[in-house]
Amino acid sequence: MLKFICYFSANIFVLISPFFSTETVSNDQELENVTLGFPFEFVIQDQTYFTPPYPYETGLATPLEHPTTFNPLLLLASLFIANGLVYVAFFIRKLMT
Repeated sequence: MLKFICYFSANIFVLISPFFSTETVSNDQELENVTLGFPFEFVIQDQTYFTPPYPYETGLATPLEHPTTFNPLLLLASLFIANGLVYVAFFIRKLMT
């Protein structure tokens, strides 16, 4: 049961990471491709709607107003790394007992 909770938590952490990650942009071209996510940035958003003072720290904006895409390969790689860390932690724990 503990393994399930750890794997589930790792996957949820990766999936909600774009909501909490930020990117600093310094010009209009960077606003066209704001990338968010952790450990790899798998959400890409066009935020040219904004005209902020630069440098500007931005996060995930509403997908209804800003074109949003995601890179499934980077999402899978992020999930693989998160689950791999959980696996290694349980493997080390098993070796120590």
